[in-house]
Amino acid sequence: MPDHSTFWRFRQKLDKLLLMDKLLQEINSQLIDQGLYIKSGGISIVDASVIEAKQCRPSKDKYKHSTQDPDAKWNMKAGSDGKSKSTYGYKARINFDEDGLIKSIGYTAGNVHDSNCFTELLTELLDGKESSVYADSAYSSKKHSEWLDGRNIDNRTRISVISAPY
Repeated sequence: MPDHSTFWRFRQKLDKLLLMDKLLQEINSQLIDQGLYIKSGGISIVDASVIEAKQCRPSKDKYKHSTQDPDAKWNMKAGSDGKSKSTYGYKARINFDEDGLIKSIGYTAGNVHDSNCFTELLTELLDGKESSVYADSAYSSKKHSEWLDGRNIDNRTRISVISAPY
């Protein structure tokens, strides 16, 4: 099994060469060609996952090399117990269908809010056949609701209890 850093470097190279979306499109295209990709209803499920980066102080050696990841940022997330948890790293945001097949994926520093990446995850693959989008309250906003309504897509984002009108 390769080390986690091998996967990270490979993903970085794919991102740098703008090949990640092309790779996912090719995989999905081959699944469709082989009759293995069944689209039943055009549902998109959008969610984010935190990817922790190594967190350490920058090295003070004579070469000034740092083992700290300079692109990673701090992320705060409220846990189910109500306590906030901070992590240093990235967020992967994934758009997948009801069968768990990935349609698109995007990576950002950990401090970028989920709502900033919502339409980008959907725009790439919406082909007029999308019927519903499911997401948690981090993606819920008036702007996103209007964007989905304008495309006749059923908005199934969960409304935050804090922002819900009483």
